[in-house]
Amino acid sequence: MFCGKGENLHYDKLKRWLRTVKKHLERSGLNNDSSEVADYYGAYTEGKANKAYQTLDSEEDNLSLAQLTNCDQQLFAASTHTDGTYHKWHNVSQTASRQPACITKIVGELADLKGSLLAGSISEYTKKSRFLDAIDSRLCSSVEPSLRPDDPRDQIVAVAEHYDAIMYSTGGYTGSDRSQASSSTPPTPNKVNTTYN
Repeated sequence: MFCGKGENLHYDKLKRWLRTVKKHLERSGLNNDSSEVADYYGAYTEGKANKAYQTLDSEEDNLSLAQLTNCDQQLFAASTHTDGTYHKWHNVSQTASRQPACITKIVGELADLKGSLLAGSISEYTKKSRFLDAIDSRLCSSVEPSLRPDDPRDQIVAVAEHYDAIMYSTGGYTGSDRSQASSSTPPTPNKVNTTYN
């Protein structure tokens, strides 16, 4: 299985995986010229590599092995700098600390890291998905119902910024708004004076 992280990020690991899957498929009477062979290779992926395969497969009518291999090379077996940048891009999260970061900070981080990746290595669909994955789950539950499948990424970001501002102003990131917080907090007892004259 190829997962696209850790030791799999070395180019030799990708080549070894491609050779191993090819030999395995040959035992079953398949070769790299067989129809839908990319789907067989995709079946031997997991984690980030499988997500990349699923995304590419949804965007291409007849996914070829060359397209899948090229995608894997760009995402998981490029230069060390690109690998590190892709890893950082994939792990940007609004809730990296206890208090979620402002969503505009996340937008900026993703854009900066994306600019360092190979041109054309990340599809528009993947950029939208990565942004939604990066935002806090409480924010995402407000944003996603407001979206349409064909909304551009800028529109998705604008909707997220709108709801992010609401979440901050209402205390939504703490799990309750201000009125609930004040009513659910038990009153602090008055200090009793136990000093006797």
